[in-house]
Amino acid sequence: MLALPHLTTRFGAGVTFSATETRNTSMLNDLGLIEPTTAVQGISTGEFSLDGTFSADTSSWLQYVFYNEPAEINGTTTLTSADGATAIVDATGEIQGTNTANTIGYVNNGTAVTSMPMAAGIFKGYKTLITANTGMVIQTYAIDRTQAANSFDIGRYQINSTTDRGGANQATVYTGCYIDSFSISYTNGDDASVKFSVSGKYCRAFNQLDSSATPYDYAGVLADPPEEVFITGCMAKATEADTFDAIAFTDSAELQISNNLVAIPDCAKITYGYYARGNISYAISTSTYSNNATKYIAELYGYDNWSAGADVYQAQLEPYAIPYMRIRSKNTVAEVTPTRFVDIQMYKCYINSLSHSFDVGSEITDSPDIAAKHTFLAIGYIPKV
Repeated sequence: MLALPHLTTRFGAGVTFSATETRNTSMLNDLGLIEPTTAVQGISTGEFSLDGTFSADTSSWLQYVFYNEPAEINGTTTLTSADGATAIVDATGEIQGTNTANTIGYVNNGTAVTSMPMAAGIFKGYKTLITANTGMVIQTYAIDRTQAANSFDIGRYQINSTTDRGGANQATVYTGCYIDSFSISYTNGDDASVKFSVSGKYCRAFNQLDSSATPYDYAGVLADPPEEVFITGCMAKATEADTFDAIAFTDSAELQISNNLVAIPDCAKITYGYYARGNISYAISTSTYSNNATKYIAELYGYDNWSAGADVYQAQLEPYAIPYMRIRSKNTVAEVTPTRFVDIQMYKCYINSLSHSFDVGSEITDSPDIAAKHTFLAIGYIPKV
């Protein structure tokens, strides 16, 4: 329990938390008796959920979504081949040699080549943002296929002694916490902030009761809540990695990541030992005003281009992958270079379904469900001194 005061990092702004522990107890019946006679203990399982508003200042926990350390892009970072021997984009942001915007390379911080693959055009765009903003750093988070799932701890302190007829205060440390699913989304309207939602598993919970008259001031050791959060966003797609075209009037967008964790039991213990990663899946959903059929229609049916009047679209044998899609939220309007942003970058995206609703007095929207082969998050900001 001495760890509790050291669990001080926040997940974001306006965060809510819940946890449930299940003992999985089974009641057994005996022949000739109408009521249960014996209780048998199963493996205890713990689940937790977190919801809040996303901020760059408290985003380091994303490494537990992707189970990978972030790769940082700054003024000296380059994009190279996997072995680091060949430069694809240099430190000034220029694409080298015969490479194109769609050439895939790996983020190289000068001392090591990370496992972070990225298209040259996207990397060049980030270098341009850094050039325009002195001191900006960009943290990128992506899946590393070779890494095992890694865990963290969550602390909770519940003050009961200051309430009427209050009892002992309760301190809880949840250890072996793994993120199973994660979503990031926004919806335009009264509260257009970018929100996140996390659900996960924990291995063990340690509880301690304290009846002291002066309860522990847990809030006093927590990091300050972030004051700057992201608001709304824009959906864009591209064939070339350096030329994103906005899909105008995006009403809402969401990315969901599922890690599909598998519980691994420990020898002769009543709790699981750890959780292993399963197959990763990405799901993107968005709602855009249906003012232009070229946004999704060709890709939905398996065509790689659109020509007015030339084609009558019908489902093709092979699906078509949109090469690049991006959802960007930032602290400036569309035409102004941001100093803070969060990008959801998606490669090889397939439109699985597209629905329309028609009603009197309501806007017609395109609401596609999109699957992606690869996704990463990029958070750019100027660290506070």
